[in-house]
Amino acid sequence: MTKIKNFPSALFSFWVLLLTQATSTLATNELDTRVNNSCPPGERAALLTLKAGFVDPKHRLSSWEGHDCCSWSGITCSKATGHVVKLDLSNTYIQELGFFHDYNYALGGEIRSSLLSLRYLNYLDLSYNNFSYTKIPHFIGALKDLRYLNLSLSNFGGRIPPQLGNLSNLQYLDLCANYFDGNIPPQIGNLSNLQHLDLSWTFIYSYEVAWLAHLTSLKHLDLSTINLSGSINWERLGMLLHLQTLYLSDCKLNETSFSLPHVNFTKLSTFDLSFNEFSNPQSLIWVWNMTDLRSVVFSGNNFDGRLLNALRNMNSIQELFLDYNNLMDMKSSDLKNLTNVKLLELSRNQLTRDITKFMEGMSPYGLQSLYLSENNFYGNLSSWIGRMLA
Repeated sequence: MTKIKNFPSALFSFWVLLLTQATSTLATNELDTRVNNSCPPGERAALLTLKAGFVDPKHRLSSWEGHDCCSWSGITCSKATGHVVKLDLSNTYIQELGFFHDYNYALGGEIRSSLLSLRYLNYLDLSYNNFSYTKIPHFIGALKDLRYLNLSLSNFGGRIPPQLGNLSNLQYLDLCANYFDGNIPPQIGNLSNLQHLDLSWTFIYSYEVAWLAHLTSLKHLDLSTINLSGSINWERLGMLLHLQTLYLSDCKLNETSFSLPHVNFTKLSTFDLSFNEFSNPQSLIWVWNMTDLRSVVFSGNNFDGRLLNALRNMNSIQELFLDYNNLMDMKSSDLKNLTNVKLLELSRNQLTRDITKFMEGMSPYGLQSLYLSENNFYGNLSSWIGRMLA
């Protein structure tokens, strides 16, 4: 009778012991994964499925075999958990050699949805590849842990998927130099943690820029070559108080389309407004009060001597690009207050001056690089060069 009475208690103890051993085994396996830094089998399978969808003419993914996918090329795993956290398949051969149209080493083909099995992925780089004008897969917007996404120079086409606006943790987004069409999806404005946004050279347009107002963490913004001629709500740009670099080159902007009230860009150091349609510097009155600008690019507009007067108090400038304008009446003394300029680009401005006198006037400024090609200078420069080399 004693044994019968104690049977339930003994059975309970047995199950507790069994459960403890099972838990210990699972913990040991998880610890082994962390110690060995090998990714879980499900993530390994997802990567192999991804590989099967790629076209890889130069066998860049030849290391993708065996059990330890954390040792595969382009894969980084967390040392703490063993999960895949970084996938860098950028075509570094092009970046290093500068062959921006040589796709011999580029990946192509299909980006498969097995990518979604990498639930802890926070870094994805597929730049400098060749996806033959296919669309960016919408499911990339479901990779909620992504903080870095670079799909630049990879021949994507179609529309930018609005689902990218779901990547609430994203800090870096580069889609430049692809062949998109249509409008900038306003959902991009949902990326409140974004610090770097590059949409340049993408053949798209934007009727309004109100979506910028929510990107209050933004430090770098490049919208170059996007047609912004009809955009409204430019005052929202003033919400980007942390902005350090702003590129608006070749956006079809002019005094009418790009009108801003006073903005407080106290951290802006680089401003590129090149190859637009400006002539009157008064339309940019908000620029002339910025005290931290280091690099200013106004190339390819129609500015005249009034621009030099507007620039006179901006002594923080170190690089000044004024080529392809209409500064034919410029004198060396017009720059006397810009004492920190090290690089000055004045090519193609129809400057008509005695080159010796012009260069003598520039000598006190401490310039390191001066570009004067395709102007109308006359005189003998050799005597000035001789004095400089003496």
